[in-house]
Amino acid sequence: MSLNNISLIFKDFFQYGGKKSNNLIIIGVVVLVIFILILTGIYYYTKKSPTNSTPPPTVTSTVTPTVKSTVTSTVKSTVTSAVTSTVTPTVTSTVTPTVTSAVIPTVTSAVIPAVTSTVTPAVTSAVIPPPAQKTTHVKFTGKNTFNISQIRIYDKDNNIIEPTKIIAPPTLYGSYPIERLFDGEMVPNNYPYIYHTTQKINNTIDITIPSTVVSKIEIANRRDCCQERIKDFKLILTDNNDTVISTKELSGEMIITVLF
Repeated sequence: MSLNNISLIFKDFFQYGGKKSNNLIIIGVVVLVIFILILTGIYYYTKKSPTNSTPPPTVTSTVTPTVKSTVTSTVKSTVTSAVTSTVTPTVTSTVTPTVTSAVIPTVTSAVIPAVTSTVTPAVTSAVIPPPAQKTTHVKFTGKNTFNISQIRIYDKDNNIIEPTKIIAPPTLYGSYPIERLFDGEMVPNNYPYIYHTTQKINNTIDITIPSTVVSKIEIANRRDCCQERIKDFKLILTDNNDTVISTKELSGEMIITVLF
């Protein structure tokens, strides 16, 4: 709407309007409408302007309308608008990250060859004992009086071996002869029912048997006294060449068992 059109509206109003007192109110309303129209035009003008890629600046606008109205046929309207625009630039900072490179060591894999182990079974060697030596002589030798009741010799099959020859010191008067030691009565006896040497030192009784393996010898000691005398004697087995096969110590018990 131009100013000429507005002037014509005022002119027609004053020619046909009512009282003068009401004309001033009407003029004020018209001026206010014009002012609103001007502000509306400015608003749409700024809204339709092209947008920049930068953020919109801060605009401080001060509109000071100056209205001079004279109740005449001529209306002069002066609008003064002061626009102050302040543009604040936007600073975009780009942060470049620091990259730390990790060094990955090279791993060399060692190939371990497969080892095949051969298990050698343990071999247990059986120790075969040498054949038992055959005895031909059973000897009692010691430094004391030899006084016993009975002797019994066994082979490997536990059979009693009868002597073929006996060499012994003379017996004490009234006691048994040496042959009575093998009559099979394995019981301790009192004197004079025993074999008793006359000499008291260096006595040796040598009993010859068939060549065989001796496994055991039993001795019945003197019963009434002097059982410890037999402890001074050694029992010796020899072969036909008088080679010693075994030597045993004797105890002083009533029945003495010696194993070979």
